[in-house]
Amino acid sequence: MAALLDPLYPVSKGEPAWPPVAMFRALLLSIWYDLSDVKLAEALDDRSSFRRFCGF
Repeated sequence: MAALLDPLYPVSKGEPAWPPVAMFRALLLSIWYDLSDVKLAEALDDRSSFRRFCGF
């Protein structure tokens, strides 16, 4: 799966982006728990279960 998404994951400048699969899982969490971007970031900082689900 990672090789399929490599062209969509350029890391030439700036900070490295989250891996695409982790982003997809974070998106699922935000939908399932009705979280805004800010609330999702706070939940990822706070909840180890969210981080584990996303692969962080």
